[in-house]
This record gives sequence, C-alpha cells and structure tokens, in this order.
Amino acid sequence: MPVNHVNNLGWTAMQEAILLNSGGRRQQDVVRQLLDAGADPGIRDPQGRTALENAERLGFGEIAALIRAR
Repeated sequence: MPVNHVNNLGWTAMQEAILLNSGGRRQQDVVRQLLDAGADPGIRDPQGRTALENAERLGFGEIAALIRAR
C-alpha cells in the first residue's frame, strides 16, 4: 500500500499514528519511519487539518518537531 494512501475515514497512516494514539515514543517512531518512507504530512484530514496541526492540537510536541524538521 502506498505510504500516502487515504483510508475510508479520510486519514493517512501518519494521521492515524497521531489521532489514534498517545503521542508517545512508539508513535514518534512510527511517524519518523513514515517520514523516512516519504509520507506527506501536508495531506489534510476530513476536518481540513494536516498531521502537524493535529499533533500540535493534541499536544504532541515531539511529533510536531519531527514533522517540522522535514
């Protein structure tokens, strides 16, 4: 499956890694791996938010920093 595939909920794997988790080390690692594989953090969810916007909204500073660094 392509790394930027959008599922039936309108989320990419990166959005799921952020929205369905606690923002901890494991999720940070998943986001890092997705970015390394070429995932696009600019793809918006059905609410119009990017992965960075969701990470910031949920208080996941480490994930937000990973995305900003790309």
